[in-house]
Amino acid sequence: TFAFSHTIKHGETGLLCQPGEWTDAILEIHHDPELAKALAENAYEYVKNHYYPETVIKQIEDAYDFFVQK
Repeated sequence: TFAFSHTIKHGETGLLCQPGEWTDAILEIHHDPELAKALAENAYEYVKNHYYPETVIKQIEDAYDFFVQK
């Protein structure tokens, strides 16, 4: 879980669990379509806002501008 904890926010963008708990997490999502939809939408927005090329390029440009102005 630690490897994904910086990207996945439990109950918001996904479900974090230990390997032996995967079945419970899958069943929770399976039995709660509203939760599944909310997790998917939140995860999509998170990735779009943090990892899309346009976002990363803007972050690099901002960092470049910051250091050039110093």
